[in-house]
Amino acid sequence: MVLLLYLVHISDVARRPVAVLLLVFLAMPLAQIDALARTRNTPMRTEFEAVMHLSSPNDTVLTGWRGCAVFRPHAYRYFFLHDGMLRVLEDEDKGARVMQVLTSAPPELVIYDQGVRSLSDAVNGFITNRYEATGVGDIWLRTSE
Repeated sequence: MVLLLYLVHISDVARRPVAVLLLVFLAMPLAQIDALARTRNTPMRTEFEAVMHLSSPNDTVLTGWRGCAVFRPHAYRYFFLHDGMLRVLEDEDKGARVMQVLTSAPPELVIYDQGVRSLSDAVNGFITNRYEATGVGDIWLRTSE
């Protein structure tokens, strides 16, 4: 707004193009700041609250990437299963070792996000057979041992 007023009141015609360029370059960041100010974190807060409600402080959670279980112990040693991490892990780390955790100390919840879905078929089969979707984000609750 101040820049616009400045542009209108410039008496030196040679400086007007500079002011116009500044206005053009500032328009996009200002629009992005406005969009961020209007963004709400309600879905993420709902997931955090669901994890807290569906599990106790000592319950483990298998999660890949979402972060909504940050206040619960992680079930698996690798809890940051983004694409880069998945590329460097050996097949055993994405399959047999996860299955060992799932069968010996099943987590109360699974955050069935893209990271977890990228694990082995055996892991995915185990999860879909022994956990069910809660209806809140990617949170799945254990149904049987």
